[in-house]
Amino acid sequence: MWKGAFDLPADHHAWSLDQVGQVILTLPYTMAQTGMLLGILLQLVYAVMASWTAYLMNTLYMEHVNRQERAKALATHPEHPNDR
Repeated sequence: MWKGAFDLPADHHAWSLDQVGQVILTLPYTMAQTGMLLGILLQLVYAVMASWTAYLMNTLYMEHVNRQERAKALATHPEHPNDR
């Protein structure tokens, strides 16, 4: 049942699909405006940028999940100040 909260993995997946769609939709326009050789070069640049963006999104998402898990673990089992 939906309780009004955002489902972060679903939002993350949807945003990733938007990035892929953006790169695919730029192909005809890029080729028409720049020609074959420069168009291919620009498509490679777009692909690298899209891959880098997806990598950053996944890395940041995993960092977010790890921090949430650590915070939850500390909340359930707080460390004693003299344990260090």
